[in-house]
Amino acid sequence: MGVWTFEKAEHPKGASLALPRREARSARRPIRRRRHRKERIKSLLQQMGCIGEEKLESLSVSPGFLKDVYPLRAEGLDRLLERDAWVRVLLHLAQRRGYR
Repeated sequence: MGVWTFEKAEHPKGASLALPRREARSARRPIRRRRHRKERIKSLLQQMGCIGEEKLESLSVSPGFLKDVYPLRAEGLDRLLERDAWVRVLLHLAQRRGYR
């Protein structure tokens, strides 16, 4: 009396019903973290006066932005980079950070 019985929350083969939701959430988290990291580095660059807001918006479509960044990073080890190149390298590092 007064006892509720529920069906098992799994497929007959044993796979969890929450698996698709968990996988989708696991895929969304790194995307959200990467976007937030890029937003933080952009706001930090603006606060430090390295780049203005209008320049930051146009930076992603300028021809200099499309230049390969790895040679810029290597050049930065030997010489002082221009401000736009330095900003480009910092944004690239923030976006592509990892084990590599």
